[in-house]
Amino acid sequence: MNFRDCCFKTLRLRHPATSSRPFRRIHAHSIAEELWHIVFWQDHFLRCARREGLVYPQHAKLGWRRPDSFSNSQWQELVAQFESGLTEAADIAGQTRLAESYSTLEEPGSGTGPLTLQELIVNLAVHNAYHLGRIVQLLSLAKMAINF
Repeated sequence: MNFRDCCFKTLRLRHPATSSRPFRRIHAHSIAEELWHIVFWQDHFLRCARREGLVYPQHAKLGWRRPDSFSNSQWQELVAQFESGLTEAADIAGQTRLAESYSTLEEPGSGTGPLTLQELIVNLAVHNAYHLGRIVQLLSLAKMAINF
């Protein structure tokens, strides 16, 4: 079984109609959904780093998508977007004077103004790390369920 198949196997296994195992209660999202979410926010953060004027999403649910499936090319495109974003983030992180350069990202209700590039890159890294950890956990659960 390849990585892509495992991602959607996890999605099917956690669905109450196809499995008696309680994945739904442990994780609300599949691997594919987690990666889509990472790419959504990574793109938003990087566009703010490029000083594009973006509106912060009003609801967290806008950062989630529930795909039933992806074609092979759609899955590869999502992975490529993730990898491209990581490369861009690493390029930004390698710049000098990040603490003195500002993005256009303003956290709602903070009243502190736009984040510096340093703050933005740290937020992006922490967000990606959290959701990548969820993906690792889902892969472990999928492996247990497949071998069960």
